[in-house]
Amino acid sequence: MIAGKISATLNGNNKMVDFELYHKNERNRLILKGALGLFQMEIKQSDQGLLVDGKLMKLSLAKWMRFKFGWHFPISELENIIFKHHISTLEKWQIKISKYQVINTITYPKLIRLQHTRNPIKIKLLIRQLNQGV
Repeated sequence: MIAGKISATLNGNNKMVDFELYHKNERNRLILKGALGLFQMEIKQSDQGLLVDGKLMKLSLAKWMRFKFGWHFPISELENIIFKHHISTLEKWQIKISKYQVINTITYPKLIRLQHTRNPIKIKLLIRQLNQGV
């Protein structure tokens, strides 16, 4: 489980949400929570496809996020960035680690910055909680 805060900037407009990401067997479960608990949304990748609050969507996770929020980021690569320190440029994304944290004598990223190479999308991920393999 990876939990923290997402700050997304698109064309100068900034949005912030809390997140929890669970990854198991190539499937993601993402919970997004708005400021002051004003909204909560659960996004799951299942055998049927993408489920948002239990409703089947006919879009990929990245396409749904672009449709719903106007931005997206490479969620499927987040574990590789945090646990395996793969910070080379992903296709269409530049990745920078601005701060690190030590948990049980192991150093992990705390502040991850992602910038899309073609679109004006900037994402900051503040990592608050990590549990590998949960």
